[in-house]
Amino acid sequence: MLVSDTYVLSGLWLNTEHGDIVLHAPTESPLHREQFILHEMAHILLGHGGVTPDELEAGTAGHNNADCEREAEDLADYLAEVMRHPRSTSFGRVFG
Repeated sequence: MLVSDTYVLSGLWLNTEHGDIVLHAPTESPLHREQFILHEMAHILLGHGGVTPDELEAGTAGHNNADCEREAEDLADYLAEVMRHPRSTSFGRVFG
């Protein structure tokens, strides 16, 4: 798990010259793994910007903006709910 002075990172969206990579902390819990990944995917969908390898190496990785983190967590929660109950959405009814 990556640690800074103020928070623990359980996931990271790494933006490299070869594409985006989502990393997450090891966990025995499938639910935690799903939430870590969905949170980082939410950052991608919301256009918050990923961390570059240079930022990771310099120790400046992570979103320090509480609003971005809250938005990503809210979207991750929504995505998790929709994934668990796909028929509750129009998309799920049409595409199954």
